[in-house]
Amino acid sequence: MSNVAVQLTKMLSKDGVRYQLLSSSVIVAKDKLNEGTTEITFGTKAVNFVDAIEAKNTVGIILWISRETYDNFLKGGAK
Repeated sequence: MSNVAVQLTKMLSKDGVRYQLLSSSVIVAKDKLNEGTTEITFGTKAVNFVDAIEAKNTVGIILWISRETYDNFLKGGAK
């Protein structure tokens, strides 16, 4: 496991870390074909507007994981 992965794993196990599944929070999602990106707007109660923009008190991290890895982890199969 890379050093970044080890550090991230340690950080995620700390008190105060909150979990929000993006798929249940999406308000709008659209492909920006000319840019090769997807624009996603989602709602959260985890932070206020200032923290979402400036990250002074709370830092939001978007983490993308394959469905298979996620499901295996929830089933206790993660190594």
